[in-house]
Amino acid sequence: MTLNVARLSGDAWPCLRHLPTRVMTATAPAQGVGLKRTIKWLLNIVFVLLINNVFKGQTVVDSVRQCSDSVSKEAILADVYFQQLLTDMKSWSEPPVVILLNSYAVNMTLNWLCNTAAMDGVHSSTIIVAMDDESKRALLTQWPKLRIVQFKTPCLQETFKPGDATYLTFFLFRTNLIRALLTADRAFWMLQADTFWRENLLNLRLDLTYNSSDVLLDQQGFDGTSELRRGQMNGANFLVNPTKQSVALFDRLAWFQTNVYVTDADAIKVMCHDTLEYDCQFIPYRYVSGWEWIYGEQSDPPYCIQMDGETEGGKAETMAKYNMWFLHDNASCNSTAVEQARVLMDRGHIPRLYSSSKMKQKFLLGLGQMLTSIPLFGTFYMQYGGIPSMYLQFF
Repeated sequence: MTLNVARLSGDAWPCLRHLPTRVMTATAPAQGVGLKRTIKWLLNIVFVLLINNVFKGQTVVDSVRQCSDSVSKEAILADVYFQQLLTDMKSWSEPPVVILLNSYAVNMTLNWLCNTAAMDGVHSSTIIVAMDDESKRALLTQWPKLRIVQFKTPCLQETFKPGDATYLTFFLFRTNLIRALLTADRAFWMLQADTFWRENLLNLRLDLTYNSSDVLLDQQGFDGTSELRRGQMNGANFLVNPTKQSVALFDRLAWFQTNVYVTDADAIKVMCHDTLEYDCQFIPYRYVSGWEWIYGEQSDPPYCIQMDGETEGGKAETMAKYNMWFLHDNASCNSTAVEQARVLMDRGHIPRLYSSSKMKQKFLLGLGQMLTSIPLFGTFYMQYGGIPSMYLQFF
């Protein structure tokens, strides 16, 4: 209720003294109460979502623990095929390339093999770790000279999406595989097949240039990325050197992955922040860049570009739209398409796509950059942002 006091006569003013105060100020408190109720309602929703995701995260961690013995370092070292591999590695003078896959990643791996087929020494340096018979057969059909080691476990037979139990178990297996390979006392590359190689990364011999580091990590973004995002591990392609501290780093990482709902890249980010304990260095952007390079000026093309920007499936179709899919319908290699993709990248003519997944990821990257720029809080977020971000994946 409001009063139009402008029209009251002078004789009416004494009467106003007898009106309750709450009548004259009824509107403002009503608005204040409404705002408080809205804020309280929103906070309750955030609290419920947070608790829900904490419990979801704990459920995923429990599932990972149930599989942890089957993908442990001890289980890997007990495998007769890995014992032979470790023996062979000790005689190699150059670091091998290690790629993991199950049957759901066969075509992506075949695509990478086609991409690198004409690059000297890449296939002969590659170790494929296959988790089922189907993957091994499919790869050997097209590339019969490949070195393939099988490691079967029921926990890694299904497809997965970022953040689910199979996804985190897969990367726990990768960590334990690294721990096992380190016993050979040789440097090696861990790579993902969803990477386009414009030039031969192995020719750079980064293992010699960065031989004093514990790990040489790929980093998020590209050369045009804000300084706030540089030096953050992407987690797809990295070199592991056989040092005492690299052994300690991956031992500690395995503990994180078994007990905390966190990705390996985010856990490594926390550990590598301790520069007194670990020497973590980063691959320059001119050698390895993220997919964001495509959405920049497309100048100074890197040797390799990591195409992990799609999180909602359909990666093969997306790679084809980028002109980076090199398989015929029968899964054989289309070498002409490889050369065409290389020319497009050299000229800066890779098409830009605007899928819902890409837009979501660009938004989240922008949000993360904004949080990183906040004084004081930004320093904390750069180190620990990944851990709460896993719990805050509401949608």
